[in-house]
Amino acid sequence: SGSEFKGMLCREIVTGKEHDPYLATQKINTLIDVARKTSNAGMNLVKCEMTDAAISLMKDDVLTGIRDSAMLRPGHDILTDWGLYCYVDDCFRRLESNEINLAVFYEHIDKNIASRNIFKQFVETHINEEYPKFDTFVLESLSLKLEDFFYDDLFYAILVSEKGASFL
Repeated sequence: SGSEFKGMLCREIVTGKEHDPYLATQKINTLIDVARKTSNAGMNLVKCEMTDAAISLMKDDVLTGIRDSAMLRPGHDILTDWGLYCYVDDCFRRLESNEINLAVFYEHIDKNIASRNIFKQFVETHINEEYPKFDTFVLESLSLKLEDFFYDDLFYAILVSEKGASFL
């Protein structure tokens, strides 16, 4: 599917030529963490722990900023978006594996505009790709007591998706 291809491509960019699976995973997790902090801070530089993963990401220009003060941000908006998308996808996978419930899933989704836009994109992509049981996720979400903007985001994603009519 298109989302799987984008995920593989971005993982390849972020992990680079890293052959150590632990460091590769740490690099992805570091980017996700920095992307979330950055989007919550209005896309400004954010304080980060200068781990081996963060230093490697700076060398690869995936993260940029001031190394001496450990103030970083993703090197490009698309990397921020990818980090946020990975975070939503990870929360969704935890929901699917029953590690968390639907209410907790929504508690984990960041409420800033960038994260909400990525959430809408996530929902739209999964509707378009007819992800198994995603209609159940959407319908159960609509029956929960959520903040109004989540309903707006779900309805928007349904309306703009190619397969949104399936919810009528």
